[in-house]
Amino acid sequence: MKKILLLVVIVGIILSIDSNKMFSFFDPNKQEVLAKVNGEQITYTDIESLYDMRYAHKSLSPPSIVQLQLEYAELLYACIEEILITQELEKRGLSVNDDIVDAFELKVRKDYNDTEEYKDVSFVKVIEDSGISYPVWKSQLKVRLEIETLQKDIAKSIVIGQDEIRQYLADHPELANTPDKVDFIIIKSSDKAKLEEIKKDPSYNYNKADMADMAGVKVARALFDLPNVPKEYLEELKKLKPHIFSEVFSDKKDFYVLYLNAYEKNQNPDPLHLYSIAEKKLLELATPIAYDKWFMEVLDASTITVAEDFLPRNLPSEDLSKGIHSILEESLGLTQNSTIFTPNVLETPMD
Repeated sequence: MKKILLLVVIVGIILSIDSNKMFSFFDPNKQEVLAKVNGEQITYTDIESLYDMRYAHKSLSPPSIVQLQLEYAELLYACIEEILITQELEKRGLSVNDDIVDAFELKVRKDYNDTEEYKDVSFVKVIEDSGISYPVWKSQLKVRLEIETLQKDIAKSIVIGQDEIRQYLADHPELANTPDKVDFIIIKSSDKAKLEEIKKDPSYNYNKADMADMAGVKVARALFDLPNVPKEYLEELKKLKPHIFSEVFSDKKDFYVLYLNAYEKNQNPDPLHLYSIAEKKLLELATPIAYDKWFMEVLDASTITVAEDFLPRNLPSEDLSKGIHSILEESLGLTQNSTIFTPNVLETPMD
């Protein structure tokens, strides 16, 4: 797919502009290494694989040269950040090893295997049939776990003061007025007759976790604040009395029924619980700030080189690029006068 896509793009550009004006990054032999992060390389192949993964599910017309350069740049700078995260976790003794990734993958596989559509299909085949390389997919799974691990570790160092908590509670009086809740169960199946059968049999304990082990049936218990219940569920739940089933409905993939357990009237939380809520909210707000501070410090301490074509000052300035320029310059602290990223014209692969 990727070779055909690049061929279409290149042919289109040759017809419209002089070929010597094309960006050199289309030639992997000329520019195989696009960046180095403290000695660790990011190659053209790495970025090409991520680009293919991004558009595996989409059917799009061939991108323009501007679009392609910008998207490759965006992916390149994301890779730089990911490598810095990996290196930081190694320093902290928190590396995400293969066992951790494999355990998380098993959870993802189970979600697929629990559905009728995929229960007898190889998980790897599902991924590769979607046009995604399984090794690339798994590497991105590791990236996700690494980001979460670092953010959690950074959060541990944040101290929320009592004065901050009191002020937050004063600014958010709504926290003391919790909404009513609704406790209900969703039972799904691709077999409508099976749901009708379940509705008629009073012997089932619908709150038992092992209900989920019934062949072809998925059971999920939900406890929502009333304002947050999905609209399609709330309208039907309002019609039910406790311990009564709804009629059988259908969504895009399955049939489902709702089973109402109870409505829970709001109870104003005690002061200690309110303090806990406020502290959690403040921690959520402080963590991205602490992460950004860490990131700027690690950029200052790192040796990073990027190919000339991918420096922010050399990216196209059309409206299309504004969002990506924001990512490159604001989030990553890069400006046209940046000294962090040394420009390199890579006529040959880097040693």
